[in-house]
Amino acid sequence: MKILIVDDNDDLRMVLGLMLSKELDLELFEASNGLEAVEIFIEKIPDLVIMDIVMPIKDGIEATREIMEKYPDAKIIAHTAYSSLKGKEMIKEGALEVLSKPVMKNELLKKIEKYTNQT
Repeated sequence: MKILIVDDNDDLRMVLGLMLSKELDLELFEASNGLEAVEIFIEKIPDLVIMDIVMPIKDGIEATREIMEKYPDAKIIAHTAYSSLKGKEMIKEGALEVLSKPVMKNELLKKIEKYTNQT
């Protein structure tokens, strides 16, 4: 399984990656902003994207919109420390769900299983 983790916080990307790689057989990709996320998505076509919302250069809302326009079957789960308003925008653009930071390991694994049928 291929997962793309998108967050402008290097430490958070690392923690999520370690957390998931201990539990799942996966190929992991990382992006630090929405622009990189769109580029990596197009190149790698991951099975699932874990997308932060508030990031520099291009936020998660714009990146999700761009990905969903080109790949309407893309599976994107948003994660954010910010308001539910931005979460609603993510859902409107095509994200499957919005998880609050910090994301708990068991919760994230359940969502991955739900949307990819793999764990």
